[in-house]
Amino acid sequence: MNILQLSPLPETAEDALRRQFNVIGPASWRSQPKDSIDETVFGIASNAKGTIDKDLMDRLPNLRVIACFGAATDYVDKTEANRRGIRVSNTSRALADDVADFAIGQMLGLVRGIAAGHQHVASGSWMTSPMRMTRSLTGLNLGIVGLGAIGLEISSRASAFKMQIGYHNRRPAVRTDARYFGSVLELATWADILVLSCPGGAETQGLVDGTILQALGPRGFLVNIARGSVVKQTALFQALQSGAIAGAALDVFETEPFAPTKELPNLLLTPHAASSTEESRQRMANMMIQSLIDVTEQIRG
Repeated sequence: MNILQLSPLPETAEDALRRQFNVIGPASWRSQPKDSIDETVFGIASNAKGTIDKDLMDRLPNLRVIACFGAATDYVDKTEANRRGIRVSNTSRALADDVADFAIGQMLGLVRGIAAGHQHVASGSWMTSPMRMTRSLTGLNLGIVGLGAIGLEISSRASAFKMQIGYHNRRPAVRTDARYFGSVLELATWADILVLSCPGGAETQGLVDGTILQALGPRGFLVNIARGSVVKQTALFQALQSGAIAGAALDVFETEPFAPTKELPNLLLTPHAASSTEESRQRMANMMIQSLIDVTEQIRG
């Protein structure tokens, strides 16, 4: 049985795939005559660099599992996959700890002005003027949009900072004592810091717009470790320039890689690196492989 690898993966993940399965890479698959190997493919291994839609599923009549390397699954037509009984898995639990750590680091870096402090010293400005005062993280209201595996870990870590935790999901979660808000607007109005850890896709496209940013207010901060599509980026940059919000930290962008056209002192940027640790990548590879193995065992009975 063949696994179709639709996009490049980290070397550790590709090596693990090849040890367990006969892997067909994207170049060799596309160079084959149509239908020559399609019926032998039972699984897909991929990341967010590609689309897995109805047309692709039509080509793979024996497809049983789509194993996504990463938390994102919005590039998969999950409605069609569910209709066909195709399992769609991701590795969000494997990266939740490192992404949550990163989110806390972004909050500290943003609210306490750590990057600005580095620049203040490195530029020699400390010799002539004091650095501006920052705010305390302790006791602030933290609003989390998306209380899944990653959001729960962020909540757990934020509690150690004595923060007040609120969240918004499509429905209240059962594994938390955090305060539930029925809309992102209500959550943003209450929050001092709004952290996005929700899935991408049509349901959350442009979820954070000018209205949400206005509700967050001139002393509010935004942190996005979810998907770039969740935030209307133009509206965010306008809010940062006008002082409609105090600051933002972005690890994801509408288009990646991202190069800013103007440097904003209240904007902290990182290159989609929240899960980029050796440990996370190994756990993610293991989880992706296990999803494929589980389906293999089901097929074999």
